[in-house]
Amino acid sequence: MIAFVGIGVLIVAASFLVSHLLHRRFPHLMTAALLIIAVGLAHSIMGELALISPLKFVKDLPTPRGSVEQTWLVIRVTWHAPTLLWFGLASVLIWMEMHPVSASHPFLWMVVAMFSIASFVSVLTSPLGHVAWLYFLVIALLCLVRITLLSRQQAKVGTGVVSHPEI
Repeated sequence: MIAFVGIGVLIVAASFLVSHLLHRRFPHLMTAALLIIAVGLAHSIMGELALISPLKFVKDLPTPRGSVEQTWLVIRVTWHAPTLLWFGLASVLIWMEMHPVSASHPFLWMVVAMFSIASFVSVLTSPLGHVAWLYFLVIALLCLVRITLLSRQQAKVGTGVVSHPEI
């Protein structure tokens, strides 16, 4: 668990250091995407080792699909599906980081809502036992900060104060 928290801290710290050294703005969406990828990898790897593989040895596993092997396959596929979805979400955030004009307020609000709710539910269902809530909260906050910066930048552009937005 400590290693998982450490990886998240390293991702955020490295993003801050690189942006500082290159004199660039902090890459909020890129950092959020890297955290999402870390969560996805941890979810799949740790889930496979601690949950999916041991299910092979459960004697009385329900067989609604006809066989234990089929049930095990359905569980495995549905366990790894969120990881694929998270990787897709991370790729969209990376795209939005690299092409700031394409950043969408409704999409980012959806990410904020989704990860805020996931953080809240994670805290309620496993207090202090699962660190995913911390990752989810940081991802939501990073996207929320980017929404705020986008709103400010668009307000400046709308008034004619800034001619070249650097979101």
